[in-house]
Amino acid sequence: MAENPSWTGWDVLRIAFATIGSIVAFLLLVAYLAHRLLYPGLPLAEVSRYPLVTVIAQFLAYLVVFGYMISLVDRKASGSFWQEIHWNRPRNWPAYVMGGVVLAFGLQAVAHFLPMPKELPIDRFFQTPAEAWILSLFGATFAPLIEELFFRGFLYPVLARRLGLFSGSF
Repeated sequence: MAENPSWTGWDVLRIAFATIGSIVAFLLLVAYLAHRLLYPGLPLAEVSRYPLVTVIAQFLAYLVVFGYMISLVDRKASGSFWQEIHWNRPRNWPAYVMGGVVLAFGLQAVAHFLPMPKELPIDRFFQTPAEAWILSLFGATFAPLIEELFFRGFLYPVLARRLGLFSGSF
């Protein structure tokens, strides 16, 4: 009988290192290209902090990591990627959506009473409409997909198998 999941904690660790390494590598590559082609008069370190440079680098890195995840499952498991990940829609999904809405309003109410700094680092990502759209689309679609694939698709099943279902959720 095949082990469920067919990947190990070492495989999950390799995914984590591949993610970090590819983000750094693509940030250097995209910043270098942007520096050479678009901003030759600016220091490379400054170009690497541009919002579009960081989002494009992270997108490319996540594409590589997604490909690595698919190849890992193809090598280790007999079924297709989505079958092996075992993602199923919850039965009572409207309750989860409603819970998310209630949580969002609750956090907004609490945030109203907390001190906020005049300027946040993320404000740099919303200086132009194009940057705001790109970050919003990336942050609402591809980034959460890859992160959930890692945590719920790869890490959680290994922890649940090793520590038990209840302990693996912490």
